[in-house]
Amino acid sequence: SKSSIDWIVSNSTIDALDTTVLHTGLSDHTAQMCTITNLNRTSLPKSFHRAIGSRNLHELKGLLTKEKWETVYTSLNSEEAYNNFRKLVTAVLDAACPLMTAGSKKRTLKHFADAEALVLKNEFLTHLNEYETTG
Repeated sequence: SKSSIDWIVSNSTIDALDTTVLHTGLSDHTAQMCTITNLNRTSLPKSFHRAIGSRNLHELKGLLTKEKWETVYTSLNSEEAYNNFRKLVTAVLDAACPLMTAGSKKRTLKHFADAEALVLKNEFLTHLNEYETTG
């Protein structure tokens, strides 16, 4: 086709691309599928969350009540007091509610067409192919 809607454009080398033309029957144009074959697989990013449950929060409360806060009270300025407070709370929080890692889940592909839709699509493609070849 002479229109840009039917092109596959990439900045990768041609050897890295696997292209396929698909006759989908969605219009008078064809669909193109391009697979990049030479990219390194990267692992999915991990997310972090804290284990916060009733038992963890009860332990956190107990540790905070037992904590000595003199380093916060005896600080010379607000910056030092804040840093001491943050260190104490972070240490107690890490002990009671530890950080846990969770890997990202791979998404499963959803199949949107039922059996009747596939039959109708295949019939349409058959008639479209017949029309394109005979006129």
